[in-house]
Amino acid sequence: MSRPALVAQAAAEVDDLLADAGPLTRLTAVARMNARAEQVRRMLEDEQRWLRRPLQVALIGETGVGKSALFNALIGRAEASSTADLRCHTDYPVVAVSPADRPRLNLDPDAHAHYVKVPELSNLALIDTPDFNGAKPEHHERARQVIRHADLIIYITIPDQRADMSGLEELARWRATHRFLFVINKMDREQLDGDPIRRDFARRLHDLGFHAPPSRIFLTSTTDTAGTDLPRLRDLLLRHSDDPGITIAREDAALGHLQHVLAPELRENLEATRQQLEGALDRHQQEVQRIYTEALSDPHIERLLKRMVREQSWLEAARVCWWPMSTMLHVRNRFALLMTGYHVARS
Repeated sequence: MSRPALVAQAAAEVDDLLADAGPLTRLTAVARMNARAEQVRRMLEDEQRWLRRPLQVALIGETGVGKSALFNALIGRAEASSTADLRCHTDYPVVAVSPADRPRLNLDPDAHAHYVKVPELSNLALIDTPDFNGAKPEHHERARQVIRHADLIIYITIPDQRADMSGLEELARWRATHRFLFVINKMDREQLDGDPIRRDFARRLHDLGFHAPPSRIFLTSTTDTAGTDLPRLRDLLLRHSDDPGITIAREDAALGHLQHVLAPELRENLEATRQQLEGALDRHQQEVQRIYTEALSDPHIERLLKRMVREQSWLEAARVCWWPMSTMLHVRNRFALLMTGYHVARS
């Protein structure tokens, strides 16, 4: 199936889902599903802009892990993003992008991003973000604004902080809609054996629900790159930035959003609600049956019910018969209904 046909089919499925969910939006799980589906619908409606924009790669990490130094090393600009030795120093997102790609970026204006021209980049925007765990709440929000529109997130930590998973716990809510790479930076500080560190970090990521094979974990240093994964990371991001793989990465990110619409936790909530409603319906039917059974045990009520059923049959006969029989039946039924009302009132 061609890409336009696939996009059209996905859009139709999302529209059907939104229509079916309409009467149930008072349920929390359905309301959340609706909001996610609406976001996907808008994305599919703007398919051309979405497919043609550059791949947006966000560098995310806690204070002091060397995000800005790694950003500079990846684009080959020593002072593109300030690396001053201050905590929480990156106040605004810094975006490395080619002049041709900048108009096609999808960034929140409220993030107040600063731009670095890197003409050799093609179909790729690399974004250095403020820390999202520091003392300044405005940094947290700006980082989240970048994350929301990113296609790929590179999470950065350092060896002695890799056991602190608070930052990743914050990012875990994005793992269904975004694709991740992981970097352990500053590997030059000590004589460290990289393989045990990589395995330990992979295990911790797996415990948080991230898919992190060894090929997605990079051990880097920006001061002594020999023997580190920095060249491999740079090669992955930059050398193939104009390959079909970029389009595939974008489409993969879009599939993540589609999967997020019906995430397991929402389906589980809906299933629990369905079981509760089925239980309530069963109880209601049993109660109605009990009331009818008790009522029919009274001979007088039984006679009235039989009479009502009989009269309803005559009404149906009048509806399906032709004139003049229907006219006679109509007169008969009017009189019978008056008598039935009289007997019901007396009871």
